Amino acid sequence: MQVLGYRVADLGLMDAKARRNFYAAMHRRGYLEREPFDQTIPLQTPMRVRTIIDLLANKGLVDIRYIVEQDWKVETSFFHHMTGIKPEFFNKYMKSSPNAKIRDMQGKTTRSS
Repeated sequence: MQVLGYRVADLGLMDAKARRNFYAAMHRRGYLEREPFDQTIPLQTPMRVRTIIDLLANKGLVDIRYIVEQDWKVETSFFHHMTGIKPEFFNKYMKSSPNAKIRDMQGKTTRSS
């Protein structure tokens, strides 16, 4: 509901006063912390993200350890929270050396750092 309110305001369909009233009503009902049906509708987890990561890593096209530590600069637990991918999934990839060689899309070998 919060995202919908933000989008409506962003599209200019809700003025500043209506936006304040909307968020005030959300706050009064406790919806800023937990929206209705959060406990009854199961969250969907994006399985394709995991499949793509696994495929790219197994083909040697990306160094997952480098991506997590250098590009994303996040803990795997954060990525789990955002995607539903369990942190244990990354354990097999986090053991690679920080200077592991990876192949680019044309098959050329490069260093990841």
